[in-house]
Amino acid sequence: MRKAIPVIIAFFTFLPLDADEVRNFDEGWEYNWKRSIAMTSRKTSGKLQDDEWKPYSLKDQTPERQNRNILWLRHYIPKTDWEKSAIYFPFIEFTYQAFIQERLVAQFGDIHTDDTCSVDTWIQHQILSIPKNLEGEYLYLKVCSPYPSIGLVHIPKIGKYEDLYYNHIVSE
Repeated sequence: MRKAIPVIIAFFTFLPLDADEVRNFDEGWEYNWKRSIAMTSRKTSGKLQDDEWKPYSLKDQTPERQNRNILWLRHYIPKTDWEKSAIYFPFIEFTYQAFIQERLVAQFGDIHTDDTCSVDTWIQHQILSIPKNLEGEYLYLKVCSPYPSIGLVHIPKIGKYEDLYYNHIVSE
């Protein structure tokens, strides 16, 4: 196996990568501290009005936190020409659940009903595949953290699944 590692590295080193296929996905996030949120599509009106969502910045991760452990984030998933689009999350503080159209599509750690959370490991790089029929919907993240920091810690990326995977391997 050790002899194969240089071959694999050489393969990925010369693999073509279109830089336009991976973009920062840090602008356009919104947050809300509500305990329960109706996760509705962009096309319908839900229980939570759009004006109840506030702009979220990675620079100011804990606006108006007031000792709350649950933060909701959302972002509109753009329609793309990519065959397999995905979002790469390098790190979310601390545990989270990801929803699209009220369906749980990814999870890291456990969020309990009493707003506490637990996790078995700190490795949490996540590449979330986005099916074509879910582009144009909102991605919701329910984030739980008992620590001072909560939410997105590093800039997420959006792009073709293969390119995000390649970028992740090269950056590690």
